Amino acid sequence: MVTIFVDECGYTGEDLLNVEQQIFVISSLRLSNDECKFIKKKFFSGVRSKELKHTKLIKSNLQKDMIINFFKYMSINHKCDVCLSVAHKRFALVTKIVDLIIETLMYDDGIDLYDRGGNIALSNIIFILLNIDVNKSIGDVFLQKFQRCIRERTMDSYKSFFDFIINNRFESTLDEFIDMVRFWDIKKGFEEINKLPNQALDVAFTGAFVLAEYWSRMIGSQYSFVHDESSNMSKNKYIWDILVDKNIEKKVVGYDRRKIQFSLHISETRFEKSEYSLGLQLADIMAGAVARWAAWKAGQNEESQYVLELDKIILDSFDVHPIWPTRDVTPEALETTQENAENHLEFISQILEKKSPGNS
Repeated sequence: MVTIFVDECGYTGEDLLNVEQQIFVISSLRLSNDECKFIKKKFFSGVRSKELKHTKLIKSNLQKDMIINFFKYMSINHKCDVCLSVAHKRFALVTKIVDLIIETLMYDDGIDLYDRGGNIALSNIIFILLNIDVNKSIGDVFLQKFQRCIRERTMDSYKSFFDFIINNRFESTLDEFIDMVRFWDIKKGFEEINKLPNQALDVAFTGAFVLAEYWSRMIGSQYSFVHDESSNMSKNKYIWDILVDKNIEKKVVGYDRRKIQFSLHISETRFEKSEYSLGLQLADIMAGAVARWAAWKAGQNEESQYVLELDKIILDSFDVHPIWPTRDVTPEALETTQENAENHLEFISQILEKKSPGNS
């Protein structure tokens, strides 16, 4: 049985504006126990601590070199055994504005914003406009109030957000897009905010599911998915088990390159203590190092020899699934010109509805 070891770095739940941790990474490794033992002996035999953890290893230059050599080895010998999900959390929050507010309103009017990557293009445009100097300070308040509105779901947080965007004006181009958000208060109102999914801003579940679907396609047969028991996923195991149930109808759903192939080939999802699992420890090192590199790419960390060495390896070697801002806005640049299948959200909603306690 193939085993995929999964760990994360930078998890802050629905706080996507956390100043200390602005990047979220999930790493997944396809390694046997024997391979894990070989890697530890080859690269980390000089580490005295009982458990390998990135946060401890980077305290010395010698151990940073161990990590770099581990990455080089993986890029040469296990290039197809690594898959990463990397999220720029501030940008992820902008995508939530587009997905939860703007897309919902457009869907009601018969417009499919997901078609040809329209949601990605709009997220990129809004993110860029929010971060130009003329909008930066007011944009920060806009994002803070939106995040609080969705997290708290109270009348006070709702009014604070919508009063702010109704009573303030942004730079003219951005203001046209903010108008799409303002329209929610006219057409939907506070009660509809409460109908949005719980933990709607949490990017961890989506990232893990994307990786699980990737491995299902790559492996093509049953495999085990192993998480650190302290990870966020353990809190959402009920929903996770529903969506990875092997008895789900076989169907391809989604859009262009973003299609999802059900059902997944996960035979079991286990949550283990990382101190007893070399695979999880190696996944921790991978996630921590990639998070450090990604923070540098986002301009949040100073340049160092460590991140420069990682930069030579990561993108050219491993499969990376990013939630990351770009200046791409056309279907061709976004690679979203392929044919679409059934709407993925509708299909997933049907699965969850069928399996809800009242319908089981």
